[in-house]
Amino acid sequence: MKDYSHIVGDCRIDKLSLDFNSNTITFVMTRYREELEIIEVKFDGVINQDFKIIDKDNIVFGIEETDWNGLETEFPDLMKWYEHYKSIAPEEKGMISDGTAKCFHIRGTAGLEGYIIAETIKIEKINSANKVQP
Repeated sequence: MKDYSHIVGDCRIDKLSLDFNSNTITFVMTRYREELEIIEVKFDGVINQDFKIIDKDNIVFGIEETDWNGLETEFPDLMKWYEHYKSIAPEEKGMISDGTAKCFHIRGTAGLEGYIIAETIKIEKINSANKVQP
């Protein structure tokens, strides 16, 4: 399973967008290295998401792929709540099992801890002139 922490580690969250019509979640984040980096992380085909706390200026330490068992291990309280108040359809669990959808564990500061279950993740580095870098 992939680990995107080397790309998004130490990024400050500036903007979070949820589009329920297109099932997308987008983070716009900044990171200071030799120069300011603007990084956009977009999740498409979002099935579910949950976070303990998410605030402006949270720092993301990492985003890692996991599986359903990994989510149950990392978030036992969220999963108990999830079982009682939400449901995931058998075909959606099948999407996770067959790799059509992936589970992403997001770690960060000030209580930012959560997951997103989505079909794809796309990460782009954007320079200060808003041009996409190859």
